[in-house]
Amino acid sequence: RTFDARLSTSFVKKFADGNFAVTVSGYIDSEIKQKGQSQQFVFRVKKLSLPDFTIPEELNEKVLVSTESFPLYRYGDQLALTGRISLPKNFEDFDYISYLAKDQIFTIMNKPEILRLNLNEVRFNLNIWEKARVGLFEKIFSFKNKFEKAVGLAVTEPQAAFVNGVLLGSRQDIPQDLKDDFAATGVTHILAISGYNITLVSLVVMWFLLFFFRRPTAFWFSVLAIILFTILTGASASVIRSALMGGLVLLA
Repeated sequence: RTFDARLSTSFVKKFADGNFAVTVSGYIDSEIKQKGQSQQFVFRVKKLSLPDFTIPEELNEKVLVSTESFPLYRYGDQLALTGRISLPKNFEDFDYISYLAKDQIFTIMNKPEILRLNLNEVRFNLNIWEKARVGLFEKIFSFKNKFEKAVGLAVTEPQAAFVNGVLLGSRQDIPQDLKDDFAATGVTHILAISGYNITLVSLVVMWFLLFFFRRPTAFWFSVLAIILFTILTGASASVIRSALMGGLVLLA
């Protein structure tokens, strides 16, 4: 039987909730989220194989993967995952399916067998733009991890987690009791990246660059700083919205 990935927005979804394992090859396309004894990441599927057949089409879909906390993975790692693909389920008071669908994620994999791929084993080719994007994001997230570790060395916990939350929107290391305290007092928004953070970044960069460049040149460097900061903080919908507003402020 032949398949055409273009017939569906989610080709991988056709293999969900089956009683057989599949192998998907691709790369990690998100930051790693540590959750207790597990880690979670978005996996960009480029190839899909059954036990005795490889789908000839090259895919470009996302799967949410949960696995053990070790070994640690990072953005851009090229992997082959073998396991069962499942459809997400809604919680009693939360539409989890729609929450994932907004990011074009329609399937999940829990604790698959993971094999790291080296350059000789990679069976998919990334175009020049995708290679450039992956390379840029790798460097940005690597810088973010180093920055968070530096804060951890300079400031004790839980203050270090709080500082990283305010500056970068990182909440995964903040203790749950501290999150509950912020929620109870109605100041959880302090830990969220907003237009205020973006405005500070853009205006400080703009002010600094005006000492060395003319205003039009400083403007474009400031826009670049906003874009990099947006990626650094995870590029969520709220951050992108704030970045657009910060860009409008600079343009004005």
